[in-house]
Amino acid sequence: MPSAQQPLARATAAWMRESVLAVWLDVYFRELHWFDSFGPELLNDGYQNRSTYIVAQNELGEPIGTLRIVASEAQPLPVERFIDLSPWLDPGKSKIELTRLMVNAGHRKQRSKHYPFGVYLELLRTAIRWSKSHGVHSIVLNVRAKGEPNTILDSLVSLGFQQTKVRIPDEFDASFPDCTAVFLDVQAFLLEAPESPKPEVRYLAATATPVPTWIHIGD
Repeated sequence: MPSAQQPLARATAAWMRESVLAVWLDVYFRELHWFDSFGPELLNDGYQNRSTYIVAQNELGEPIGTLRIVASEAQPLPVERFIDLSPWLDPGKSKIELTRLMVNAGHRKQRSKHYPFGVYLELLRTAIRWSKSHGVHSIVLNVRAKGEPNTILDSLVSLGFQQTKVRIPDEFDASFPDCTAVFLDVQAFLLEAPESPKPEVRYLAATATPVPTWIHIGD
């Protein structure tokens, strides 16, 4: 059983911390077998002091998905260790990186009255809503490169994210499959998405629609 004695630096609420760790345990350890302990590369990787977590729950209050928002705060984002984003993003404008976006296997591609387009899309929508309220200009994700296992690249592109098309090493281990960075201009997306023929894109941009009570945001 992985050890999780070291706390997440800003996941101060016990239920939030335990919820995040429960999802990581399910996905990182039991499903993907990427880690065998909650080491510092997960718990305190140098970005926790500028991170915000989003947790999705089911009707029983069990955590079923999570993501981490890392703010730049005039400092490089995690992905910028591997790629210079200036050809795509204005260095003078605010940006965040969505990291550790994951949904428990049993809840992927599942729609419900609480998650009309699934947990994955609700996590993204909540992050976009958060970005709008915090004046964020761009959202960045570091995802598996095209053709690699467990990639959400095509899904994100279909939702409006743009590709850098630069292959970069995995942040945890260079022996893992290659990754790439994608990005979203928040303001442009929110202006254009309501006219999209895709209902999931229109929903993603529906920041006026309240966040479901099953979604929680906290440090």
